[in-house]
Amino acid sequence: MNTTRRSLKDAVFEATPADIIPYNPADPTQGQAGQCLFSLLHSFDAYLPPDAAFAGPLARLVQARADLLEHLDLLLGFPLVLFGGYPAVRQTLNNYLQAYADLLGLFHQHEAVLHQRDTRATDFVAAELIRLDTIYIQTMDEVDESEWKAMLTPLHAFIFGASVKFSTPFMLMDAC
Repeated sequence: MNTTRRSLKDAVFEATPADIIPYNPADPTQGQAGQCLFSLLHSFDAYLPPDAAFAGPLARLVQARADLLEHLDLLLGFPLVLFGGYPAVRQTLNNYLQAYADLLGLFHQHEAVLHQRDTRATDFVAAELIRLDTIYIQTMDEVDESEWKAMLTPLHAFIFGASVKFSTPFMLMDAC
């Protein structure tokens, strides 16, 4: 998102749909060399051992995210109620976080091999895996120079990780 506002609060408050350029990790026009993040991950599978592939964790991540979006109202307003009070949704959250961790782990484990095959694509994937569900806002500083800021959305895996931490007491109550 681009804005002439100086503060992040003003930029978000004053934003209109026309100011926002949404990111779609399945859109090749927003990727590298005509491939999107997801297709690059699938193409990397050709360079990995048969027991290691991005396809499985990626499919699990996409499915779990879609399942979590069905509860967007509670997720945005009352995440502790959602994850503390609905064990099935909490399991979906755990599945989401595990799939994300599996993607990052596979990438970390095989990054050297992938880097030898295609440096630019590997660098792009490394950045995009961390930037999923992040909003970038270009603001102006005091001397009218461009300044980038980032906000994690409630769907970012790091935010979900915090939700797991804070809803742990509810999880323990389920075990009793």
